[in-house]
Amino acid sequence: MAVFRSLHFLLVVVFSMIAVKGVAASPPTIKAAYWPSWAMNFPPSAIDTSFFTHIHYAFLMPNNVTFRFKVSKSEAVLLSDFTSTLHRKNPPVKTLFSIGGAGGGTDVIALMAAKASSRRRFIKSTIKVARKYKFDGLDLDWEYPNTPKEMNHLGCLLEEWRMAVEKEAQATGRQPLLITAAVYFAVDFFLDDVYRSYPVASIRKNLDWINAMCYDYHGTWDTTATGAHAALFDSKSNISTSYGVESWIKAGVPAKKVVMGLPLYGPTWKLEKPGLHGIGAPAVDVGPGEGTMTFSQVEDFNRENGATVVYDAATVSTYSYVGTSWIGYDDATSITVKIGFARAHGLSGYFFWAVNGDKDWMISRQVQNNSLDVQRSIESELTNLYINTHQLLLHIQSFNCLTMAAIKPALLLLLAIFMTIAIHRTSPSPSGIKSGYWPSYTASSLPISAIDTSLFTHLSYAFLLPVRLVVSKSEDAMLSQFTSTLHSQNPPVKALLSIAGGQDSTTLSQMSAQVSSRRDFPENQAEMDNFGRLLAVAIDKEARSTGNPPLLLTAATYFAAKFLPLRFPSSQVSTNVGVKLWIKAGIANVWTYMEAQDPELHGIGAPAIGVGPGDGQMTYSEVDDFNRNGRCMLLWCMTRILYPRILMLRIHGLDTTIQRRLRRR
Repeated sequence: MAVFRSLHFLLVVVFSMIAVKGVAASPPTIKAAYWPSWAMNFPPSAIDTSFFTHIHYAFLMPNNVTFRFKVSKSEAVLLSDFTSTLHRKNPPVKTLFSIGGAGGGTDVIALMAAKASSRRRFIKSTIKVARKYKFDGLDLDWEYPNTPKEMNHLGCLLEEWRMAVEKEAQATGRQPLLITAAVYFAVDFFLDDVYRSYPVASIRKNLDWINAMCYDYHGTWDTTATGAHAALFDSKSNISTSYGVESWIKAGVPAKKVVMGLPLYGPTWKLEKPGLHGIGAPAVDVGPGEGTMTFSQVEDFNRENGATVVYDAATVSTYSYVGTSWIGYDDATSITVKIGFARAHGLSGYFFWAVNGDKDWMISRQVQNNSLDVQRSIESELTNLYINTHQLLLHIQSFNCLTMAAIKPALLLLLAIFMTIAIHRTSPSPSGIKSGYWPSYTASSLPISAIDTSLFTHLSYAFLLPVRLVVSKSEDAMLSQFTSTLHSQNPPVKALLSIAGGQDSTTLSQMSAQVSSRRDFPENQAEMDNFGRLLAVAIDKEARSTGNPPLLLTAATYFAAKFLPLRFPSSQVSTNVGVKLWIKAGIANVWTYMEAQDPELHGIGAPAIGVGPGDGQMTYSEVDDFNRNGRCMLLWCMTRILYPRILMLRIHGLDTTIQRRLRRR
């Protein structure tokens, strides 16, 4: 569990950072839940509205002949109590009544939607009920339109419903009623024999939002195997929340109109063999609770029976087992990660089915507290790039020492997916710098023409030695080939000339300060100042005299702004070059290897006795070949390290630069 708690913290940090600086700079707009009207032991007064913004009354059904609502006296009392109680709460919440539901009414709704006359009667009745009992909106839970024709009827219904609601609001001077719909987890029914998809154009135009029911992917209708019934990811199929949510967005429904459904219940199974208890384990029947338990009941069951609780990072779900009893559900950890996923995608928020399923508000409270606490923490630290980078990387590095026995490959994939989502969602603009250095001394193994320029925006020729900048004939030919090849590529990239490099700092020091025997970096503050003046070359003057665009001027610097008592003259660089130092961050594509002293001690900081393979240094390409050949155990795929680092840059609004050395041995 310590591993999973660390993962949980990491993902909450990542997604909260996205929310702070990315697409959702504030907490979710919609935090909703459905209240089952038959839950007599959980009245509306028991709802803690501090955790919600909207509560749905579930359910009302129209008459199957007239398609109007005939509210009984007992229902009238319940409806009035529902809205008046929740509106008086501190804080108050908006109320909607939901029509239909999974328990029945599909045929009635289909009949109603089939004709314009019946749709008019239904719409008029919904508005009348909403206003009479002081609801703020209407929610259609049609599970589900069964044919493409019924989908078309749904589109017509939504169009006419919106027109009627707007007309009523204008006539009465009231706020228009909200119109929402509970829908399938995906935009189309790709699993059914009869393929059909939702009327996206009508939904986008006429609904305030959709409640995507991201659950019931597996259940007790199939008692042959256990399953994650609300899996965020499924590597074997498209039956997952990530697929469903993205299908809605790709189809054209704005992310801000999508609300993710989260279950406060879970299916149960009876295992075939107690020793086989993972997701997908063989089962023979339904489990405790006659096949379904609320989260509250699951918590009680686990405690009373000493069940083992497992968080499955590959699917982002939780399950527990004891003996032959198996329960799949979501807990505070998995739901927090899913809400982070929703925020990373720019969704409006989330809803629970159902509000009475929580255990003493355990999930609702933790979700809210985690979001607020992490957001406050990150907001207070955004001013310091190094602190934030260090804090995040410490958590990344904590996984480096874990073997694959402790964390499955799926967890690494999951992290990569999350980071990729975050990178795409937090990018301030598509124009960031993606550069690389091309070592001219490796032209034979990696010619210029072999570079895929679609991956870069800038490439630097490395290196021209600053010995009076005399260019030999061979260098002249290579420089010409470098620029002409890159400029003629599709797409073309900008070419820069890099001077000196790590092997010729002495000459550069002599040139900049007129002193001898300097080491890799300037040694004193005077030389720092000379370094700054060196950068203030007459770029603009040359451009004005020739009519050419000004040359780019960049500098490769130490990783931090200061080392020992020294600092780079950042004011001079900013003034004279127009580019602040450290606006770029380099990411190595070369890894260092050492020979372990004890093969059993192999973590970061383990004792070493000498350099390892490749004379102590290998390119990523060589590392990948080395690992694939089976000569070492892959503890942490090094490419995963790139994701959090790039993410940190984008969160802080920096111009992302991956300075990859294109060297091959």
